[in-house]
Amino acid sequence: MGNVKEIKLLNDSTVRVAMSLNKDAQAFVRQNAVASVGTDGLVGNTIINLTAQAARPAVEPGDVLRTKAR
Repeated sequence: MGNVKEIKLLNDSTVRVAMSLNKDAQAFVRQNAVASVGTDGLVGNTIINLTAQAARPAVEPGDVLRTKAR
């Protein structure tokens, strides 16, 4: 669905993740989606989960998504 382009530690409790989405996936990610960090499968690869919310416009370059604490 996409790639992480940059991870920046802003302070001891805040991380900014810049990512790019594939064009075919962008239409399904809404501006009010919630992002969280998770793991994938037994190996535990780190992934960004995007949780769908109520219908809103699709994300555009430069949009900022809300996050969910673990």
